[in-house]
Amino acid sequence: MYWLLQVSVLYLYLPVCLAFFAYKDKLPNSDNVQHPCVAVYKWPGVGHEHRLGGGNRNVFGQDFAKAGHKWTKALCTADSDGDGRTNGEELGDPSCVWSVGQEPSRTVNITHPGICEPLHDVMCHGKNTFVSCKVDTFDTCDVIKSPDIKTLDLVMPNLIIPPTVTNDLCLTFDLPDDQDYHMVAYEAIIDTPNIVHHMDMYGCEKDENFILESPKPCDMSMKACSTEISGWMIGMSGQCYGDNLAYSIGKSGYKRFRLEIHYHNPNLEHGHQDSSGMRIYYRPARPGVQELFTLPVGQLFLELPPGT
Repeated sequence: MYWLLQVSVLYLYLPVCLAFFAYKDKLPNSDNVQHPCVAVYKWPGVGHEHRLGGGNRNVFGQDFAKAGHKWTKALCTADSDGDGRTNGEELGDPSCVWSVGQEPSRTVNITHPGICEPLHDVMCHGKNTFVSCKVDTFDTCDVIKSPDIKTLDLVMPNLIIPPTVTNDLCLTFDLPDDQDYHMVAYEAIIDTPNIVHHMDMYGCEKDENFILESPKPCDMSMKACSTEISGWMIGMSGQCYGDNLAYSIGKSGYKRFRLEIHYHNPNLEHGHQDSSGMRIYYRPARPGVQELFTLPVGQLFLELPPGT
């Protein structure tokens, strides 16, 4: 019998790879620019009409290119999108004193210097034709509407987020193992959208005895339960595999998942509680379904010389 193996390549769900990262460090807050009409979305391709970068430049991208791809005083004081705010005011450098490697004077409420706002103001008429306010939803995933679909929420237990900039916290979850099941989709559950930066879910393929009963700090060096299953970042809702593709869980598949959430708390705020995580959609295993596997490609760890 011939079997077709469907391979899911590690981190293909990270769409921001389309942006020109060689330029992002040359602008203040370039990775923190808010989408003008979807609050939890960012616009990482700040110089482009496409939110994720690539393709046509917007008016700010054109001005940035004319400035030699440098954050100059002239570029900072200009108002590329014509909405009455300078590029420096929009990118958190109102005094135009920022330089590469420094922390901008403001890191919150970063607006887009290439999109005229408010979008529907008369002064912005005709300037924002490339902007779409359509939100990525999960409505088109027909398989989760099947009568045999079950759901399981893998979420943090009302976790108190520490008042530090970066926190990576992990928790493991037992999966139903009374029979074989197929996980056909997953959807993100975001409780604190301003703090949750991205999430990863790993399968405990050879580490079924590895258990985290409460959230613990984790990092890239954690080797237990390290088979990548799925991920989420701002701008995604989840992933739908459909009727013919699935991850195997249960009796003959993964029996435990590890959830890792990266929290970004740049203002060192206290008291945030979070119950974010993933909702998995699964059904009893069926014949003829291609089982998904993850293939990591490339070097896992890079040694960066000091000062580079």
